[in-house]
Amino acid sequence: MIPYFVLLFLVVLLSFFGITSRLNIYLVLIFVILAFFSGFRYNVGVDYPNYVNIFNGAKGYTSREPGFGYFIDLLHLIGGTYQLMFLVLSVIMQFLVYKIIKYYSPNVWVSVLIYLCVAPFYLATFNGTRQYIAIAIFLYSLRFIDNRKYIIYFLINGLGIFMFHGSLLFIAPLFLLIRNKLSLKSKLLIMCVAIGFNYLLEILLSYTPYMFYFDIEKEVRVSLATKILVLLLLPVVLFQEKIKLAKHKTVLFNLLFFCFLTLTLVFLQNKDILIQMFMRVNSYFFFVFIVFVPAIIHNLQNKNVRIMAYAGLFVCLSAYFFSIILYNGEQFALVPYQFNFKLFE
Repeated sequence: MIPYFVLLFLVVLLSFFGITSRLNIYLVLIFVILAFFSGFRYNVGVDYPNYVNIFNGAKGYTSREPGFGYFIDLLHLIGGTYQLMFLVLSVIMQFLVYKIIKYYSPNVWVSVLIYLCVAPFYLATFNGTRQYIAIAIFLYSLRFIDNRKYIIYFLINGLGIFMFHGSLLFIAPLFLLIRNKLSLKSKLLIMCVAIGFNYLLEILLSYTPYMFYFDIEKEVRVSLATKILVLLLLPVVLFQEKIKLAKHKTVLFNLLFFCFLTLTLVFLQNKDILIQMFMRVNSYFFFVFIVFVPAIIHNLQNKNVRIMAYAGLFVCLSAYFFSIILYNGEQFALVPYQFNFKLFE
């Protein structure tokens, strides 16, 4: 457990230096440390053994994405170990998150703290690594929509589909909606279509090879925090015009809307496997909170209120991070934390 507390201490310390000096090098150092901590972890994360088996070509363990298979072949060719695979994936992930935070966040230091401390962000990249890279690719690529560089947008997402996770194929087209300001009527129409599709989904899947997933008994629990989040998002979706943001308002609010929409579909479903599917889709939009929360606090007019909000957030995030490691560390295979520095055979 101690390595996680040291990690938080280093991030907070470097953030303090970054705030006082206003030098970007401290932000770079933070992400180097995050990449190091994730890339050299050994047997940490529920999916760690699965990735090792994929790397070793164990029977029954393959990657659906051909590009990832070629990536593993390349590592074998140069004599790399599975630890080199984790390191490369970690560097890619942290680089993309660094670019996302730099581009969207009005307070990068608060965004970094949220990214580290909230379980579905940094710690979640220890599991479902390829999907989280796909999420980061999608969010990073949205900047090219702002600049109308559509070819670059599709090339980046196409690479993400080929290399990391096929779910990106269904998410990338949403730029058609995310780039435009959505009226309340448009949002209600999208919700009606999504809810209708939700009830037809089981029927549609019954005609595909994926129907066998319905026979898998796997209880998926929706946490109280998720339910509270939906209630909090509802007024934001309805009254977003009342909320002032300095920049990227359209993209951020649209991502929040799709976060709210996918969570709503979770509550309307009674099939555990489909609940799990919508929760995975929601991960593409939930990342918006890394930059949305600092944006809201940044726009508070009263300086004292703003400082109190930052202080309260810091306390809550630190306490949450410690509780996750202490009480859920074993459940998510986060502890005991071990290092492995063997990158080549």
